[in-house]
Amino acid sequence: MNRIPRLVSPSMIVALIALFIALGGTAYATQSQQRQNVLGAHIVTRIALSTAVQPGGVGFAAAVCPTGYAAIGGGAQHLHHFSYNDDWHTIESAPGTGTPWGESGEGGTYVPKQLPAPAGWYVTMSNAGPAPEARFMVAAVCAKVVVDR
Repeated sequence: MNRIPRLVSPSMIVALIALFIALGGTAYATQSQQRQNVLGAHIVTRIALSTAVQPGGVGFAAAVCPTGYAAIGGGAQHLHHFSYNDDWHTIESAPGTGTPWGESGEGGTYVPKQLPAPAGWYVTMSNAGPAPEARFMVAAVCAKVVVDR
């Protein structure tokens, strides 16, 4: 009846090893994000703030990528006004090139045009709530452009 309980069981040792491996992987991933390299691509995030949008008004903002980069993603988020109930409607949120999608050929036929890579992320939102001087933020995720010819 004089049994001394084991302080560390074999299953506890396995669990501790798994914990240290998981923590090491998290530390490695954190260091990789600081370098901003994802699978060898250099990633940059650009953020832009809209001008003030009055209640019932519409605002436009664009986050533009640096030269040599293309937008690979993006989006928008309103900045919360704590004194008012916010109500925003996204009218348009898309990558943009700043060039037309095509041009007219002979007899008014549509001729597809090869578009350059998207230069940024463009957003139009409406302030449907009562918050005055409300703003929203636009983010563009940009990657280095590599042209394969």
